[in-house]
Amino acid sequence: GKTTTLRTLTGTVRATGGHVWDNGEEITKTPTYKMSQMGIALVPEGRHLFNQMSVRDNLLMGSYRVKDKALVQQLSGGEQQMVAIARGMMCGPKLLMLDEPSLGLMPKLVEEVFSFVQRINKLGTTIVIVEQNVNETLKFADYAYIVSEGEIALHGTPQELLKDDEIRRIYLGHS
Repeated sequence: GKTTTLRTLTGTVRATGGHVWDNGEEITKTPTYKMSQMGIALVPEGRHLFNQMSVRDNLLMGSYRVKDKALVQQLSGGEQQMVAIARGMMCGPKLLMLDEPSLGLMPKLVEEVFSFVQRINKLGTTIVIVEQNVNETLKFADYAYIVSEGEIALHGTPQELLKDDEIRRIYLGHS
């Protein structure tokens, strides 16, 4: 359900109910190819780089719909993830959605990827992350939703969620 939600926000999956709004404008039926022009980008789970292309060409793929063009072959998983995120940034998004950015990465690379994402956020890009690694995500999140079986189970600031004994036990491994 979480990945489907992100795909619905970008128009790659058609909404079966409800509406998607961006700055007061309904964008529910907006074609996917127009989303990057509107400043909405998705970095999908699994990175999906073009392996036969150079890092430069992978990045350029992220800007192919951008009018202002001024704006991986042997890479580790962390390096691939950073290229995938950078590709998402090539359209100059105001909203960047990341689907499982730490998937398959060793802990050191997870820290690097999240540090990279945090720097992007501090530069003014809104970040939405679907992520199993709650510990790392809550370190810099402003607000979080805990989804369980397709439903929002809890939501709040990281500080509020960290006080919840159930969340700490299930997701953070604390007792």
